[in-house]
Amino acid sequence: MLKLIPRIINKLFIYIVLFLFAFSNYHTLYSQSLIMVTGDKRGNYHKGGETLKGFAEKLGISIELRNTDGAFQNLFEVGKNEANLGLVQIDVIAGFSSNNKETKKLVNNCYAIAPTDLEYVHIVVNNTSKIKKFADLKKNKVSLGSDSSGTAFTAGFLLAYLLNGVDLTAPNFINMDEEESLRKVVNGEIDAAFLTTTLNSKLLTQLGDEKTPIRLLAINTKEIPVKIKEMYHTEIIPQNTYPWQKDAVEVPATATFLLVSKQTDPKVVKNIIEIIYDNEEQLDNESHLWSSKASKAFEALKKIGIPFHPLVENHLKSKKDNTK
Repeated sequence: MLKLIPRIINKLFIYIVLFLFAFSNYHTLYSQSLIMVTGDKRGNYHKGGETLKGFAEKLGISIELRNTDGAFQNLFEVGKNEANLGLVQIDVIAGFSSNNKETKKLVNNCYAIAPTDLEYVHIVVNNTSKIKKFADLKKNKVSLGSDSSGTAFTAGFLLAYLLNGVDLTAPNFINMDEEESLRKVVNGEIDAAFLTTTLNSKLLTQLGDEKTPIRLLAINTKEIPVKIKEMYHTEIIPQNTYPWQKDAVEVPATATFLLVSKQTDPKVVKNIIEIIYDNEEQLDNESHLWSSKASKAFEALKKIGIPFHPLVENHLKSKKDNTK
């Protein structure tokens, strides 16, 4: 028996080494801490971040949510490696890509992980204003959204392309917190406010009732210039989507993506990809941000040049092979 002790000790040592090696790999993979930039704490980006965080925690992945002004700021932070994950609209990505070398570098340091639900360009108008069509915004007091937000970027983009020669520095165009600007529209203090968000945002569902004197401004597909139709197409917001909305309205819609810094550990990125694409329905049900059709949208979006992380295609191919 005594002769066996050295052999047992050797085996025990090997098992301990193997255990420590396995634990080390486990710790590297599952004890990662990520930073995700979202948006206003009351908005859909933050709610979607909270939902993703809950799923990630089940794998031991910690996600710190940081509130920002929105997509514009988010792209800066992910592009500069100040955050791992961020939610950014396609028009903001396109704007950064074509602006200058520095902003293009920020885009080039990012991969898309997944599309979210479509975001709709809501232009909420007070019924007592003189705004009947998009061109009327030029002569009325309008909030474009918070400075550095995706809403403000989209508002400026659409105004510039649909109203040639419009002066976005004119005093009637103001940058204001989205919740505050919507409240001011209701009270008649300003004439209109932009808000780019998914359907059923609480900022809109809780804005008023059928007696509240506000409506959505329509923009039809013919008004969207051909050169920006890859970024914006029109969708119908059904009647009564919001308590105060009496009619169905055609508005521009744009795609939004969860971006990841290229410096983020691929092992953790793989886990985030699996969470999103393997739990599409549940994520969609728990927030108004994530899409239940992300897998279906992937192929179409890839064709128009969206730079997805290579692990996304690998995962979706593996899923497809496993269903055969």
